Amino acid sequence: MVRKNCLWKLLGLLLLTSTAEVYAIEFIVGTALDSGGDTITTLHYNAGTSQEIKAGNGLELFAGLKIPFSQSSGIRTTIGYKFDTPSVKDGTVGFSRIPFEILGYFESDMIYVSAGVSLHSHAKFECNVSSICNSIADFENAQGAKLEAGFKIAKMLIGLRMTRIEYIAPTGTIYDGSALGLFVSL
Repeated sequence: MVRKNCLWKLLGLLLLTSTAEVYAIEFIVGTALDSGGDTITTLHYNAGTSQEIKAGNGLELFAGLKIPFSQSSGIRTTIGYKFDTPSVKDGTVGFSRIPFEILGYFESDMIYVSAGVSLHSHAKFECNVSSICNSIADFENAQGAKLEAGFKIAKMLIGLRMTRIEYIAPTGTIYDGSALGLFVSL
């Protein structure tokens, strides 16, 4: 009798799992261009021009997974590399970090929106220009919020994003790294 009950329960479980919809996990890649935040430093060129390196500026390349819970919602996780390295003669100057993001998303046939957390590690400002500077400042890991909204065109997403985050320099100075940007992902 106990064996029969176990078999019926197993059969019921198999029937339930075979009728549930299964949604495929997708691999995603993308890029984004962000602008904003506090000025970390200003570069002054011999020609009399200058350029600011801001805590929110940068180009980001990312990859991750889109894990659907239903046809229209799920979680999107990505890891990337975000950097702002203006062109300088005789060296490099830049601010870089590694963003890891977990976003809940909702999408229809044409619209995509998401919100979640953005964790930035290995944030560092590097200045290595001969006879001017030779230093690296490692910032503390930071956590913030991310919002995205965009349009779907086939498998491609194109949209706007907003990040709210603060970085703490080794000196204790807090830099607002909040930014607005454009993103494209496949």
